[in-house]
Amino acid sequence: MPSTDLFASSPLPLQVCSQGSVKEATTEPESLTGKLKTSFDSINRALDAKDFRDVDKFLTNDPTEAMKPFLMRIGKVSSSVLHQLIAIRGSEKLRVALIAKILDKTPEAARIVNSQNCLPLHQILQRNVQMNKNDKNRITRKLIAVYPESAKVPGGKLNRLPLHVLFTDFKCPTLTQEIIDAYPEACGITDLSGYLPAHIGCRRNTSPHKLDMLLARYPQALEALTNNKESLLDLARISASTKHPNRSLIQHLIHLRSPDENVVAKAIKKPQPPKKRRREEEESASVLLQLASSNLPKKMKMETPEDVLSWSSYYCDALEQLGEVDAV
Repeated sequence: MPSTDLFASSPLPLQVCSQGSVKEATTEPESLTGKLKTSFDSINRALDAKDFRDVDKFLTNDPTEAMKPFLMRIGKVSSSVLHQLIAIRGSEKLRVALIAKILDKTPEAARIVNSQNCLPLHQILQRNVQMNKNDKNRITRKLIAVYPESAKVPGGKLNRLPLHVLFTDFKCPTLTQEIIDAYPEACGITDLSGYLPAHIGCRRNTSPHKLDMLLARYPQALEALTNNKESLLDLARISASTKHPNRSLIQHLIHLRSPDENVVAKAIKKPQPPKKRRREEEESASVLLQLASSNLPKKMKMETPEDVLSWSSYYCDALEQLGEVDAV
């Protein structure tokens, strides 16, 4: 296992190898699946059974267990204890405590890439991680603290940087700014689909505030196109729907490209849905009406729309006044 001095001096991620060893990854990591044999040792059985107390005992006796590889039974892909504690379900309290323990005792574990070429940082930023927002944010910050160069490491099938992955989910603006500051150049780097982080953000209904964070570092993104010739505005419109009209983001993008308010108002005018879809959309809008009536603070005074289909947009505007646009 590399020493702490090696870890501090080398910016490269690590590949897990057989017999629990690690090595520095090359620019094109070789496949690990053929090198690893299925492991049935105690710590892996404990992970499979989600027996986190037993996992804790093994890590207490030998912290280097966190650096040992294994093949997952499903898919036969290589992984590490840290990757699995982030990905699997089970007691969140125990998982978070174990992750913190690993990063304190063996910070080198933050540099290990799995067979999908993903660091633990890529994994914690994904949308499907079963963990509350505060715990995810704390672990994300810890991973960056022990391995600052992780913000520069691409991973996954699309060769995405952590900043790309972050914009697939709704993260708080503070954490977003921290990851941008960790590697500002990431704002101008595309994945294999030609997507900048700003493209992913617009496809995922990000807030205008967080989009501005990216544009502040790479203003050229406003006119940049993906491999499919899609602009930020194109992607924002694609992701918009009656339930999630994304009006504030679309309006913001149009305003950035054309400050003329009349142009903006005309461009975001909502088309009338076909008659055959109207009943279904009215039912959905009625649900939003009930939510708006029961959940919004009494101090919030807004002019209510007459058309029931406008209630979804009304509710989204109300949420924006609450200060969390990404909740929509």
